[in-house]
Amino acid sequence: MKIGIVGASGKLGSLVLDHLLELVPAEDIVAMTRSVDKLAAYAERGVDVREADYDKPETLDAAFTGVEKLLIIPSMAMPAECREQFDNAVSAARAAGVKHLLTFTMSGTSPNNPFVMTAALVYAEMALFQSRLAWTIMRNGPYADEFVDWLPSIVEIGTVPYPTGTGKAGYVARDDIARAAAAILEGEGHEGKIHNLVGPEMLTTENLCSLVAEATGEDIIYVPAEPGDYVQVCMDEGVSEESASLLATMYISIAQRLMEVPLGTIERLTGTPPKSVRELLAARVAAG
Repeated sequence: MKIGIVGASGKLGSLVLDHLLELVPAEDIVAMTRSVDKLAAYAERGVDVREADYDKPETLDAAFTGVEKLLIIPSMAMPAECREQFDNAVSAARAAGVKHLLTFTMSGTSPNNPFVMTAALVYAEMALFQSRLAWTIMRNGPYADEFVDWLPSIVEIGTVPYPTGTGKAGYVARDDIARAAAAILEGEGHEGKIHNLVGPEMLTTENLCSLVAEATGEDIIYVPAEPGDYVQVCMDEGVSEESASLLATMYISIAQRLMEVPLGTIERLTGTPPKSVRELLAARVAAG
């Protein structure tokens, strides 16, 4: 059986590819990307590397040929463009005879979610539901990696300025999401299921402040933040106002308690629990 991954050269896609190579032979994997040179090392290992560009439907027809399971990793495009990209991918998948479609969305994906990207995520799920093919949805929690990478700034400002109120989220390492996705791609019985791929615990921003203080020995004080506070901190660090405002809407969805979902799926799928934010922070501090 051929398993295809579209977007295999991205941060998440390359991790899924790495974990999948631990489970199935390289010759059973089709890795797809706009820039095949980025996957040259995988081609040398026997992975079938093909060009696939969501915005060029003619590349998708050839790329999907012979693939039975297809993971469509959403691009970073804005909602209107994402919708067109999913239409292109699903149409090409049907034409190529793909039997099972899979994709990533996010915890709390629903029409009432204020996160700006929700329109694209809802559309992606609906595209799979209406594809007339078997489907699997993987809803990720917020990336813990992004939080841990922000550690120096958090220490400098002395707080975590997420405008989440008392809302909680299952911050999860990108690698743990990829590990679970590989298990789903290799396994059976996931058709028609929505898997919540989140960390081992639900955390408030106050919890995050305490974890940073514990890991660094610094005074990290929780101060309730508004969306504008978060946007200003991001802009002070050189992030565009547009990007910062978009991210702020994700934290607003956490404040509305839309990302509080059941735990334990990653461990059930893989046999190993996902890393906690405490573990990830400790590793970052140890690395210097």
